[in-house]
Amino acid sequence: SIGGEWRVEPQRLSWRVLDDFREAAAEFGLPPLHHFNSSDVEGGGYFQVNQRSGLRLSAYRAFVAPVRAQRENLEVRTGAHVERLHLEAAAADGAASPASPANGFDASASASAS
Repeated sequence: SIGGEWRVEPQRLSWRVLDDFREAAAEFGLPPLHHFNSSDVEGGGYFQVNQRSGLRLSAYRAFVAPVRAQRENLEVRTGAHVERLHLEAAAADGAASPASPANGFDASASASAS
C-alpha cells in the first residue's frame, strides 16, 4: 500500500488448499505470481484486494463516508441517473437527469468545493 483513500493490499487470509494448488501448478511449470499488475500474468497466486484493516473497502467507505459528516451540502442519492452536470467556475451547481425540472437542472443536486 502506497497511501491514499483507495487501498489495494495483499489478502490477509490464506487457505491451505489454495497454497497446495499453487505448489502443484509450480510443479507443472506455472510459476508463482506475486501480483497481477505486470505484463506477464502467467502463473498462480493470491490476487490483491481492496481492503482496510482486513475488511473489504467499498468506494463508499473510501471516499464518501469520511467526508459525509463534514459536508452539509452533500446529498447521496442511490439509483440516480445523471445525464450531465452544470459547472460554474470550479463547482458543479446542478445535475441534469430525466427527472429534472423544465430548465434541465436540479439545483438540489448541487455541490461545491466550499
